[in-house]
Order: sequence, then C-alpha cells, then structure tokens
Amino acid sequence: MKHPLQRILRLRALLEEISLIDLEARLQEVSRIETGLGNVLRERKQMRQLLHREILEKGEDWQETQIVDEWLAHEYLMLAPLRKKKQTEADVARDIYLERRKEHQQIGTVIEAGISAAGIARSRREQLELDDWFGQRKRERHSA
Repeated sequence: MKHPLQRILRLRALLEEISLIDLEARLQEVSRIETGLGNVLRERKQMRQLLHREILEKGEDWQETQIVDEWLAHEYLMLAPLRKKKQTEADVARDIYLERRKEHQQIGTVIEAGISAAGIARSRREQLELDDWFGQRKRERHSA
C-alpha cells in the first residue's frame, strides 16, 4: 500500500507545481496589464497638463493634444475589462492551486498516518512477543 501512495503523492506534488506555475504566469499577465493601465493614466495626466499649459501660455492649437488624450482614454477603456478578465482567470488558477496543494498535503498526511500506525503495530507486536517470552519462562520455572 505504501508504494501506490508514494506514486499518488508524487503525482499530487507535480500537479501542485504545475498549478503554481500557471498561477504565477496569470498573475504576471495581470501585473503587466496593471502596469499598462498605470502608464496610460500617467500619460493622460501628462497630456492634460500639457494641454492646460498650451491653452494658458501659448494659446496654440490644442486639438492634437486633445486627440491623444482621447486615444489614451480609449486605450484605458480597452485595458480595464481585459484586466478584470485576467484577474478572474488568476483567481480561478489560485483556487485550483490551493485545491491541489490541499490534496497533496492530504496524501502526505495519509502516508504519515500509515507509517505511524505501522510503528504502533510493530511496537505492540514486539511487546506481545516479549510478554509471551516472559510468560513462557515463568511456566518453565513452575513446571520444573
């Protein structure tokens, strides 16, 4: 029984590792998208400041800056749902990883319990053999 449980333990460990790698990849995707969103927001802020400065200082044509600002707003609106989707995928991957880690730990616990039970059984058997040996010696002394 020990050998099949060891195989299952190894398989569970591999599944746990695979799900961890998947989770890390998905979290990196979310991180890249969030970085992109942060960049878009930062660029929009800079464009608005530039637009404001051009209007106040130079009175120049600000349409180009406004177009870029609108383009950045559109880019943000495209990235936000993608981030939400990727975050949901990462959450699912996290749940899968946690479930596989739990299964791996459960198999380890079963193996440890089996080893412990075998040790207790061996100890009891040794004690019974010792008791039988002393009982046999006692009978031999009384019969002699």
